Amino acid sequence: MPRFTKQLAKEATKTLPIVAIAVDDPVEMGLVTSIARPGGNITGISAAFFGLLAKRLQLLKDIVPAARRFAVVFNPISASPKSVADNVPRWEAGLGVTVSLVEMRGPNDFITAFASMTNERVDGVVFVADAMIRTERAKLGDLCLKRGLPSVWGGGPYLDAGGLASYQGDWPAMFRRGAVLVDKILKGTKPGEIQIEQGTKLELVVNLKGARALGITIPKSVLLSADEVIEKQARRTFLGIAFGPWFEPRSGSQEVQGVTSGGVAPSSFYTEQRPRLELPASHSRRLSAPSSRY
Repeated sequence: MPRFTKQLAKEATKTLPIVAIAVDDPVEMGLVTSIARPGGNITGISAAFFGLLAKRLQLLKDIVPAARRFAVVFNPISASPKSVADNVPRWEAGLGVTVSLVEMRGPNDFITAFASMTNERVDGVVFVADAMIRTERAKLGDLCLKRGLPSVWGGGPYLDAGGLASYQGDWPAMFRRGAVLVDKILKGTKPGEIQIEQGTKLELVVNLKGARALGITIPKSVLLSADEVIEKQARRTFLGIAFGPWFEPRSGSQEVQGVTSGGVAPSSFYTEQRPRLELPASHSRRLSAPSSRY
């Protein structure tokens, strides 16, 4: 198993408090002993939303209803091939499409992988968020555009590269909540006594610029369900920090804000795990334990 930033941080210190943001399964990764009482010097917030890949595939199907085959692209170094493959029958049965799994370890795999998707007549791509995919998002987004492949990603900043849509946990909300955990530690609570929390707010972002480049019309129901609709230029960029990506508005950007309306969403998943709730420092909310991101 590869060692990620959070694991390296754990190895570097046993006493300095660590608040890990957007970690998938901290128990499986060996960061903590349990969700309720992490133990040691680590606590944090998980971004492992149950069935998130299924929701991205459903979103892609709603945008491209005539699609017959989708591809799920992931890095086998950071995502278990078996865990992903185990879900394929359920995805196919639920959507009525064929799902191909495409592994990418790095840029050397890109040309072969996209040639394979072209040969298989893939109609759309869903990406599993990963450090390598994030770093190479410009190349991957460009390849999707050149191959005419609509793509759904794991975070709004990926759409700078031409991605069609994103459905992912609201990273800024998780970092704001992380500040609450830091406040608890500074007031004397030991990190190991602070329950690992589960992010609850999901964010749907739609890129109309990417849709126009692909000649795709986004259904009105999807637009109305979006938290953000990018009209001309993506407004976000990544700032690399120790425990995950952070978002910062890009000056001079233009966008149209979407309206959330559960009554018009094509599928209930657009709102089912996305409560419009901010978590201020004055309110401590215990959240459920994280479950599989697949």
